[in-house]
Amino acid sequence: MTNTPTPVPQNAPLRFADAPWTYILTAVMLAAALVALLWVPSYAKVTPSLGGFPFFYWYSLLWLLINAAMQFGAYQLLVARPRRRRLRGMSGVRS
Repeated sequence: MTNTPTPVPQNAPLRFADAPWTYILTAVMLAAALVALLWVPSYAKVTPSLGGFPFFYWYSLLWLLINAAMQFGAYQLLVARPRRRRLRGMSGVRS
């Protein structure tokens, strides 16, 4: 019997063993919003206000946008980029 590697499906997620630093980077990116919003003394104040809104409201909304950008970046690093790389590799291989 020969050891032939099984082909990786196109939509298979990246494994931790393949790119540990990518997983660590995405964990830090996603944990930043969690830590920033769980650290209540950093934003539990009324001033400075922006457009009549207290600091708490616009700080929370700002982190909402930052978190969306971080999730998009994490998706790109873990799913979209490896998928594009696999598709490029498969298009160059001919049977």
